[in-house]
Formats: sequence, structure tokens, C-alpha cells
Amino acid sequence: MSAPNTAACTGAVPRPLHANAVGYATWNSKKFGYLSDWLGSMGGMTYAAGTRFHIVNVTTGQSAFSGTIEERGGADEYKTRVWQCDFSSFSTVGHYRLAVEGVGCSYPFEIHPDAYRTAFHGVARGLFHQRCGCAFLPQNTLWSMPRCHHSEDIPAFQSSATYVNDTPSSLANASTGQRINYWGGWHDAGDCDIYDAHLKIPFMLFAAYDLNPGSFADAELNIPESGNGIPDILDEARWGVDHWKRLQMNNGGVPSHSTPFPSPSCITNCTAIYASAASSGATHLYAGMAAAMGYYMNRFGKTAEATDYINSAKKSYAYSGSGSEKAMAALWLWRATGESSYHETYKSMNPGYSGGWDEAGTVQHFGVSVLHWIQETAGSGSSCHSSTTQPRFSSAVSRVNCVNKYLGGYNGYWLHSL
Repeated sequence: MSAPNTAACTGAVPRPLHANAVGYATWNSKKFGYLSDWLGSMGGMTYAAGTRFHIVNVTTGQSAFSGTIEERGGADEYKTRVWQCDFSSFSTVGHYRLAVEGVGCSYPFEIHPDAYRTAFHGVARGLFHQRCGCAFLPQNTLWSMPRCHHSEDIPAFQSSATYVNDTPSSLANASTGQRINYWGGWHDAGDCDIYDAHLKIPFMLFAAYDLNPGSFADAELNIPESGNGIPDILDEARWGVDHWKRLQMNNGGVPSHSTPFPSPSCITNCTAIYASAASSGATHLYAGMAAAMGYYMNRFGKTAEATDYINSAKKSYAYSGSGSEKAMAALWLWRATGESSYHETYKSMNPGYSGGWDEAGTVQHFGVSVLHWIQETAGSGSSCHSSTTQPRFSSAVSRVNCVNKYLGGYNGYWLHSL
């Protein structure tokens, strides 16, 4: 189809053709569509060299950009070959389809400076609807419901045991009898236990905000906190921070897990809630995010709340143990307080960046990245410095490039936020 038009794009979307249905930002330095399909015993689909593709305007039906498909080097993880349609140089705002001659047309997508706003809104609202202990009211959602898993409604107790996954009895059998204040955090995976992996959620939201603060506003997500003068994305992070803050023990320790009883999936028939013994990893992760919350509270003039979070962070930071979680906490406390002793502690721990997807590597991702937001100073340099003493950025895009260098692509979670 040498002259694609709307008539050529009315059939079913062919399985091998892939475009980003969310859209592409005009400022994206790279914009690609892909051709790839695995045919079982026949191997991967192949395409003729020189096959043309077009970016077709949905409104006019005319080709706004044309190019030639190119095979990417090597086979992907599914052992098939991949061709790319590179339209990186095209940034005209509009609604389009990717059309490949002899193949067909993709689903419509948008090119727009704020193309990822809808995705951000969907993800953020989805997170809101996973809140634990939150009453969902008609003014905030179409799916109103009473609060769940709240210690004012269900007795909640501290346990001295380590949680064994999906076995609440492991905590119930070692209950100390001490009542705790319990609500907050988020559900996941179809159940209602909350565990240390969830501690990373606030950090992801903090990172998204720090990449481009101007993209986020108060009262944009219609959550109960909207209108309080703090960007809604930070309020959502705070819902998680406050959950662990309530569970903080006198010695600063923070539980790694908590669960309703008798089942992690119970909602209306729960008889109790139990929080596990503290772990150094969870405690130091909490110290970092409490320090971060204090930093943001100060930034928005909430000095009393800021002091409370920072003091709580210091208490957990002093908890026994060491490792990349504590190194990250030192960085956030440095940022929140400006006290150089935390920076010196971080350097003495020499956590570095080991890469990979293991837990330590993930924590180091956040630890290294936060260095690039600490006390940003004026300057025109946009290159990414390897030194931890030279955070420099000139734009949100250069922030993305720098973070990508150190996070090995982990910032894919955040790109929708820009």
C-alpha cells in the first residue's frame, strides 16, 4: 500500500505489528514501532528488505512520514527476529497509525508533548483504589466502599515472628498481645498482606516527581487529600509512608510484613491483623522514605510534619544493621537535613552500584539516583557525572538520560510521569 489511507487501516490490527498505544511524547529522542512474530516450528516471521512504513494521520488518512523497516541486531528473548520502524525525527502533534506496506496498520496513537498524562492518571488512580484502610467516598470514586483493615475496626497486634508467606498463623502464634495502630499501604496481587517490597512504591513516586516536578500538581487526581497544597503524587506516596510510620517500634524497628487473619485475602471476615518482627532491611528502607517525606513536607512549608518525619527517620536509621538500604537512608537524610555526616557515612559504606534485579541492586538504583537530585546547583552542563559530588541537570530530559545511565532502564516505571 504505497499510499496509505483510512480505508487501508480499517481491518483488524495484524499480530506482528506493535506501536505504543499510549502514545509518544514530541520530545522523545527515539520513537519506534516494531514488527515481530513467532511462528512456532516455522521460526520467526521475516520481512523483505526495503519494506516501507508510514505514519498515517487518522484524520486525513494521509501519510505524514515514511521510512524503511530495519532489522534489529540479534533475536529477542522469544528467539524471533525483530524489525523496527524508526520515526524518531517525526514530532508533529496529532493522532496517527503506523502502517507497514503489505502488513497492515496499528491501533491509533497520539504524538503530543504530554502524551503520557493519561497513563500517569490511570496508574495513579489505580494505586489509589488499592489503598488499604481507606474509605472510598462518592466524591472521589465511582466505586464507593467502606474502609478495610483498620485497627479501629479489627484488633491489630504486634508479633515477634518473621512472616512465612501466605501463612498468617506464623505471626498469630507468636503474637505479643501488644495492640498497634494499623492502616495504610496498598493491596496487591489479589490479597491484602503488606510486605517490604511495597516499601519501594513511595520511592518510585518520589523519583517520578523529582524527575520533573512541574508535571505534577495538587488536586489533579481527585484523592481525599487533593487541595491540601501538596502535589497529589506525593500525597499518594505519603499513604504508604504513614503506614510504616504507625508500625515503627520504640527501638526504631519497622516490621517487614503484616497480614490480616485468618487469610491474607480476607476483607469482611477478618478477625485480627498481625505485624511481623522488625527487619533491618525494612527498617532502613523506611528511614530513607521517611526522610524523603520530611524533605518534601519542608519544601511545601509543612515544617511541623517535616520535623516529625525526619525525627522518625533518624530513629529508624539508628537501628542495628548495615547495607545498601542504610546507605540509601543516609543519602535521603543528607538531602533532608543538609548534615554532611550522613554523606560521609554513605561514602564510607561505599555501596556503589552492582546492577541486576536482586533486592540489593534495586535499593542501590534508588540510592545512586537520589544523588542526582540532592541540592541541585545552577549550571548549564547537562552531561551525567559519575561523581557523587556533581549533580547537574539542565532539563527533565537530561534527568531521564542521567537516571537511565545509573538505573539500567529501571526508570521505565517513571517515564509516563514526564
